Parts: sequence; structure tokens; C-alpha cells
Amino acid sequence: MKGQWDLSELLINIVTLGYTILAILAILFNLINLNLIFDVNQLNREAQDIGYMFISSKCAAYEENNIIYQGILNKTKLDNLNLENCFITDKSKITEIQIDDYKYSIPQSKYCSGDKIGKYILPVLILDDGNINQKEITVKVCDLK
Repeated sequence: MKGQWDLSELLINIVTLGYTILAILAILFNLINLNLIFDVNQLNREAQDIGYMFISSKCAAYEENNIIYQGILNKTKLDNLNLENCFITDKSKITEIQIDDYKYSIPQSKYCSGDKIGKYILPVLILDDGNINQKEITVKVCDLK
């Protein structure tokens, strides 16, 4: 009929308009030169990794029938803990692991350079003579000189 569009002609016009808008947006974004920057603090990430290694390490975690329970720390093991003999290598960046009143420092922290310190806090459970208490563990790491 006269004055009526075919459905195919309408679809062709819609697709053409869509491509035109897409081309204009691509040109605008190219002219604006939009850059996405992700700012990641590597030391905080390392502190997080070390924290998770600590709460699942054999020297601090609760162990029963050769099963290590990640996130449940044994108070008896914490009382006699020596971090350097636990899981830390000489190239480690750990300066301090703190669980409330317990503070375990590493002598090599004197080799830290400047003010660059990463910190991570995660919740843990501490088993003490059958009682379980919820605490927070704080891990601090630094850049080595």
C-alpha cells in the first residue's frame, strides 16, 4: 500500500542507525583516549597471602588426626611459636604478625625500606583448652632494602 513501509526496510534503517551510533561512539572514545587504571598495592596483597598461609600452616593451626583446620589456631602452638622456623624463608617480607596480645616480630624487619608497609586483617578462631574465641590477626609486610 501507498505510504506504508515494508518490515524489511524498517529493520534495515534500524540496523543502519545502530551502526552509525556505534561508529560515532567509537570515534568519541578514541578521541577522549579513555584509559582504565587499576591501582593495586602489591604489599597489601602479599600481606593477605601470608595471612592465609599462616592460618593454615601446621605450626599454628589446630590439627586433629593429621587434618589441619584452616582459620582455627591452637593457643598452645601460639605460645611456643617461632615464626622463623615455621614457614618463613629468608627472603620473606614479613615484619609482624599480631593476634590481640600476641605479637610476633621478625628480626629482619630492620631491613625494611622506607614507609612502604602492607597490612591485612582477617578473622580467626583460637582454640584454648576446649574454648573457642574469635580474634583478628594482623599481618604487616614491608619492602626489603
